[in-house]
Amino acid sequence: MKKRKKISFLTAIQASIITGSLFTQNDLGSCAAACAFGFLLSFFPVIMLSFTILVEVAHASKDVILQLVSEASPFKTAVDLSGILDSISGAKKIGIMELILGAWAFWMARNLFLYVTKGISKIFHTVSKSQKILNRILGFAIEVIIILGATLLILISISARTILRAMKPSIFASAPLLQKLTEILPTVFSSSTLTILKSAPFLFLFALILFVYRFFSGTKPAWKICLISAFLCTSSFLATAFALNLFLDINRYSIIYGVLGNLVILLFEVRIFFTLFFAFGEFIFVHQYFDKLLIAELYLLPGYDEKNIFSSIRRMLFIRPDALAYDKSKVHHFNKGETIFDAGGFSEKVFYISRGSVIEQAENRIEYHERGSFFGEIPCILNCQRKTSVIANSDCDVLEIDSEIFKSLSSLNSAFSAKVLSSLSSDFNKLYGRAETFLI
Repeated sequence: MKKRKKISFLTAIQASIITGSLFTQNDLGSCAAACAFGFLLSFFPVIMLSFTILVEVAHASKDVILQLVSEASPFKTAVDLSGILDSISGAKKIGIMELILGAWAFWMARNLFLYVTKGISKIFHTVSKSQKILNRILGFAIEVIIILGATLLILISISARTILRAMKPSIFASAPLLQKLTEILPTVFSSSTLTILKSAPFLFLFALILFVYRFFSGTKPAWKICLISAFLCTSSFLATAFALNLFLDINRYSIIYGVLGNLVILLFEVRIFFTLFFAFGEFIFVHQYFDKLLIAELYLLPGYDEKNIFSSIRRMLFIRPDALAYDKSKVHHFNKGETIFDAGGFSEKVFYISRGSVIEQAENRIEYHERGSFFGEIPCILNCQRKTSVIANSDCDVLEIDSEIFKSLSSLNSAFSAKVLSSLSSDFNKLYGRAETFLI
């Protein structure tokens, strides 16, 4: 029976640091900004298109629509809804401009999906393969359904909440359809459903995030970690939005500053959401490949001679790999003077010193390796015989790492690949007595 991993406090800190480091390396902040602007350029056209459908198809009056969106502050102050609705109402039928508006709205929404997909690809290192025409059509259909579903859900939620909060006779006089609905479905339009309607957009957001994490990543992460990450992303965004609305009151400014302020705050909130979205997506990736990413961090540990304070802190935080040492079959104890391996044999393992120190001996040189160092990686990478012997310089604990795992790290960390090349160059220089590097 496989022993279950124990997550220590140090492991949690290591995972957080790796997540933040990868977030920066993948430039996910820029992806979040692109998605925020893409959302702003696609969301308002979709909403305007929905208003057109309400006016032309549902025959809703201007007053009804203004009342229905009275709770949506970005619409009240950021755009002139009254003028837009007058223009829509003046049209006799859906014409070329409405069709262009619809095509543009969906095109911008599709660009938003492309921005999100690019960010996810950066996180999970997945390369988008060329798809068949049928798969492209199916993917586009799914995107259209999600866009329409999200817009419809937002409109229904805002409308229903407004109806439940203020059932004014004047509204129902101009909207007989709403009056009939409340008469036919009194339980649906009761105050008891207000909580559900308030939660509906956030539940949809949670489900959409969960769907993207699970199926867009291409690495099939576990449902459990996707659920946790989607919940944390949604709740963190709600807490941030609540704090912004609590401390920022745009209504006290003039109409011009109110309009600009609402647009800026809306853009800022969307930017925060996509930042959280990509950050928790990176967390899923780190959770999936934490052991490999931790080995790469160990290999890149700064030495004791580093005087930089940040390098010293990083070494202190990563030098103890609790997540790797849980498997006792991979940890070997050697007494002082005991031989770890001799020259001449083939190696399928790389070794990390978690405690103590060792001596590596060759024909013309001797090297000391202390805690936090690797040895035996060069023969593994080159698939050749060992040219050195390693003896324990003190009582030590050595962590064993499979060569296949070690070799696969180059695809996850570019800095790891650079250091491996540097180690190869240095090893050849020592072996052949060269003074200059010739590999890098």
